[in-house]
Amino acid sequence: MNIAECYAILGLEKTYDEKSIKTAFRALAKDLHPDLNPNNDTTEQFRTVKEAYETILLFLEFRKNHGATIGQMLIDEEQKQEDDFMERVEKARQKKQEKRDHEAALIKTIYHKYTHSWRIYYVAFLLLIGIPTAVLLAYDYKTQGDITIQKVVSTIISHKDTANEDFYITLNNGMTIPVSANLYAVCKPGKPLLIERSHFFGEIKALYEIKGQAFLLYEPITFFDDAWMFCFLLLLLPLFSFFMMKPNFTFVFFFIHYNMFFQPLLIAYVLLGDGRIIYFLNMYLR
Repeated sequence: MNIAECYAILGLEKTYDEKSIKTAFRALAKDLHPDLNPNNDTTEQFRTVKEAYETILLFLEFRKNHGATIGQMLIDEEQKQEDDFMERVEKARQKKQEKRDHEAALIKTIYHKYTHSWRIYYVAFLLLIGIPTAVLLAYDYKTQGDITIQKVVSTIISHKDTANEDFYITLNNGMTIPVSANLYAVCKPGKPLLIERSHFFGEIKALYEIKGQAFLLYEPITFFDDAWMFCFLLLLLPLFSFFMMKPNFTFVFFFIHYNMFFQPLLIAYVLLGDGRIIYFLNMYLR
């Protein structure tokens, strides 16, 4: 065991006072001496304490015989190690601070380029398109659409793999739409269906089978029909970003990149996907 462990066993801080050391040893010996504790086996514990005590006494004797030079050398070496450790800690802290300062400077640079260039006007232009598009999208899915009667021209089964199949029907207006297996099973060429399409974008909201005096509802199988609310919120996200304009990490690395790159793709998908803009223009011009 080293000298620091010896002092720890005696429950002492490092000291050269023999009186304090002897007092601590006597207190422990009184509690741990086998002769004084016949009911408890404290032999091993007492042996450890005694070894620590004797080691400290030898250390003090060695220090006394060789003067304070050796002891001071040990103290100086310990201090040197501590100073070296603190120096490394300070260097690591400075390096981390330099990294934070570099990131802050980069964020401010990107933020300044965004707010003091054509980019902010570009995003404002996208908002002029995105907000009306979101409003029309919400109106389409919150109100009843246009209902027309279409006849089934043909049916198609697309085999994605051996386990799954996609079912399609082609209507007399030229549309080919995905349908559920249940609707596909009753669709024969010439069969009439009621098709409800949204007013502005022409998305299929529902399909009805005419059966006697009743109408059986079938939900459409389209991604856009399920995700329109998500698209609605994303179209308005740049508007929200104008209230979050600060030179911080979230705004620079999320909102700016979203507004500049993802928002135009979303607008293009909502307006141009599946011929929606064509249907919208037809509705507007007729």
